[in-house]
Amino acid sequence: MADLLRSTIAGALFGAALTVSGVYLPTTITSQMQLQDFTMLKVFLTASSASALVISLYERLMQRPLSRRPPSSIGWLGPYDGNIIGGAMVGAGMTLTGACPGTVLVQVGTGISSGRYALLGGIIGGVLYATVAPALGRHSGAPCAVTSGKADNSLPGKLDISPGTATLAFQAMCVPLIVAFRYLAPGHAHAAVDPVVGGFLIGLAQLISLLMTKAPVGVSTGYEDIGRWVRVFINGSANAERLRSGEQKPALPLTKSVCFGFGILASSFLVSLMVPDIVRVDALPIAPLRGLLGGLVMVFGARVAGGCTSGHGISGMSMLGTSSIITVASMFAAGIGFAFALRA
Repeated sequence: MADLLRSTIAGALFGAALTVSGVYLPTTITSQMQLQDFTMLKVFLTASSASALVISLYERLMQRPLSRRPPSSIGWLGPYDGNIIGGAMVGAGMTLTGACPGTVLVQVGTGISSGRYALLGGIIGGVLYATVAPALGRHSGAPCAVTSGKADNSLPGKLDISPGTATLAFQAMCVPLIVAFRYLAPGHAHAAVDPVVGGFLIGLAQLISLLMTKAPVGVSTGYEDIGRWVRVFINGSANAERLRSGEQKPALPLTKSVCFGFGILASSFLVSLMVPDIVRVDALPIAPLRGLLGGLVMVFGARVAGGCTSGHGISGMSMLGTSSIITVASMFAAGIGFAFALRA
């Protein structure tokens, strides 16, 4: 129970940071994919840069190396085909919904109507993935625990570069980009704080998550956990042993990932009540069917890829995980391409 409470608190702080950064707004995400507004990229780059420093210091001081997410393969095209295909699905889903698996919870908490349809679609996507995962040869759970002699899935490991040198190189890449986008790229004033400040707050939430839960931030596993719970609840106790739920139907899908997501939703709702002036209700018209379909594609793709914009993006990118770099590149390439296809 203590672990669940710590995950809830960590999720709440992460959700509060997402809320004040304004990156949860549908127009922020869709305009980024249309290359018309770079607020999301400013927040994303700053959060990844801050997280890289946080994770590097955590691993050095705590002597607790975190595992990089392994390749996500579905056996079709190669070891990273799941990262490419799943990442592309996430990007397309983000363009359709104006959300990602984490920010959709903030949208629901702050009262953005399209978020409710995207969340429902995401839950359906989690159920669908839990249903077909065995056929794909997949196993549930996100690899964010302490390493135990497994293969080094980081880009520095593959290039035989020291982690410290790699972190410095990552900062040398991120900082000029952050400065350039901060002063040269278009943006809007819908957020409570500057995008760079919002990114630093997300990095601070990353630090708290590591200290409290010993794992970096990530959201999409919670959708899969709910999906597996729905299947057990419907099918009875036949699947309970496999899902480590005992012989009874579980009353609630209480896992650390689900509690983390609940914390995001709860904190965004509380922030909207306590400080209503900093919450902007985005009026971007997204049809219910589009939100539902986009949420399904987005979450299903996130589980195929083994993570979403939080797990692969903010956390995985900052750890220079090879699979995370490939997944994030696929997300934005597909999202931008799909956005321009919709406008054509």
